[in-house]
Amino acid sequence: MNKKTVLCALALVLVFASCAQKQKYEPENDFRVSPLDGGKSLEITGYTGKKQSVDIPSRLYKKPVAGIGEGAFAEKELISVTIPKNITVIRDGAFADNLFFSITLPKGITEISDGAFLNCKNLTNITLPAGVTSIGSGAFGNCTSLTSIKIPASVTEIGDAAFAGCISLTSITIPASVTEIGDAAFAGCTSLTSIIIPAGVMSIGNGAFGECTSLASVTFAEGSQLVSIGQSAFEGCTSLTEITIPAGVTEIGGGAFEDCTGLASVIFAEGSQLVSIGQSTFKSCTSLTGITLPEGITKISESAFQGCTGLTNITLPSSLTSIGESAFSNCTSLTNITIPASVTEVTRRAFNGWTASQTINVQGHANQASADRAWNREGYWSWLIWREGSNAKIVYQGGN
Repeated sequence: MNKKTVLCALALVLVFASCAQKQKYEPENDFRVSPLDGGKSLEITGYTGKKQSVDIPSRLYKKPVAGIGEGAFAEKELISVTIPKNITVIRDGAFADNLFFSITLPKGITEISDGAFLNCKNLTNITLPAGVTSIGSGAFGNCTSLTSIKIPASVTEIGDAAFAGCISLTSITIPASVTEIGDAAFAGCTSLTSIIIPAGVMSIGNGAFGECTSLASVTFAEGSQLVSIGQSAFEGCTSLTEITIPAGVTEIGGGAFEDCTGLASVIFAEGSQLVSIGQSTFKSCTSLTGITLPEGITKISESAFQGCTGLTNITLPSSLTSIGESAFSNCTSLTNITIPASVTEVTRRAFNGWTASQTINVQGHANQASADRAWNREGYWSWLIWREGSNAKIVYQGGN
């Protein structure tokens, strides 16, 4: 072999060696970062790599990685992710719309941010660390394969739509530390069969359990501090058969139990503080047969019991002052009702659809003219009266 040939061979070796060195994997090439804590640590703000299985590095550029930025790994079709122990911050939408089946969060995490795992439809299992105090809005929304989750005892708040649309979720334990359940928190969890609301929960948000069609049992823990049940909180829970409203509840929002077609029994705990029944609260609860409203209630709002076709008995309290429009419309099985003398307002079509076989007993008024004068609000035309749409027999039981 001549000298020229040897030199050429040596040159090729050097070229290949140089190429190999250039192709050496450097994790910095796959991640965008920004400084945290005055530059002492880093937050990953984006992933540019092509791998679907990612081990997030604990250090980059010789600095510790402490955070995962907003949307950093969103829509990357990741099938597995390993998060290092030193991560303490996971921001909004960080892992949204990915394909992984399970994930373990490090112990340093204290908050699951909004939409952090939104639309991770393959996710069946996730371990939340003991230090987590809040679960953000939509954090696990539409995780349609998630079957169960253990919420640690450190959590105090479950955010809006946190688990909305988790259609495979069959059970969940809410710890005693939780004080607030956000709007639509578990809405559309169609496989959820039962729930125990801890004593410390003070408010249940609007639509919190709406359309949980398999939810058959809702239990409020002994000593419940619940004050407010939001609008449509249990709307469309068609498997729910009974509910006991805790004594401390002062407000039940509109449509809270609307279309709970299996609801047969509603009990108000002794010492109830409730002051009003909201609009459409029990509308179309077709299995409800009887209900006694507690003393202290002053208002039954519009359409509150409309379409309760199975209702045969209702007792109105002597504290009642107002009955809203269509409140008892189309309660076709209710043979009679007694309006107490305390009532000062009954608005139009309150008993719409009632037939001649049904009876309305009116206390405190001796005749129709007296009731009409008392209950028709000033300025209403004559046809806008409480008797509109009703053919029921009316019995006046005294007064002027």
